[in-house]
Amino acid sequence: MVKVFGVVRVLTIIFFFLALMGMYYDLNLYSKDLVIYYDANQRPLSSTTSNVVFWVGAGFVLLMNSLTIALKNLFHALPKRALRAFTPNADFWLKDEESLRHYYTVMDTWLITFAGVLNVFLVFVVLKMWGINRALKGELSEYKLLTIAIIAIFAVFMAFILFRFRMKKYDLWRSEVAEEEE
Repeated sequence: MVKVFGVVRVLTIIFFFLALMGMYYDLNLYSKDLVIYYDANQRPLSSTTSNVVFWVGAGFVLLMNSLTIALKNLFHALPKRALRAFTPNADFWLKDEESLRHYYTVMDTWLITFAGVLNVFLVFVVLKMWGINRALKGELSEYKLLTIAIIAIFAVFMAFILFRFRMKKYDLWRSEVAEEEE
């Protein structure tokens, strides 16, 4: 499962760069300035250059995904007693090597999925900025939905990992009866 989500995360990085390069190329045909949003009179209220958006966006995505891989490796390098300090039901999740393997699988999948979802979110931000600059109109309030979405995504992912480790079950999708039969 971790490998599947890892491939999906890489695909989201590719989609991000395709959207970013498309926006960069398309908007550079018209102007070097990139408007973040317009005021009520449709005059640019906040703008920057397309080079800044390109390099900051690319750097942020690469840094965020590198940190995800670094965190994944950090969790594997930590000793069990350090993992016990912040893992709910640590006696269940860290009792033996098989349990620890399940723990790492859950944590790795969560981290990689979180990075993939953030990559998709950033694709939507780039597409929104591209749309605002193509239409030559757009207000700050148009980013409200994206702001609410990122807060909701962050809250759901944080709640999920806390909820997931509170469950004393390795596989969420299999019933208890199926585990007892094996």
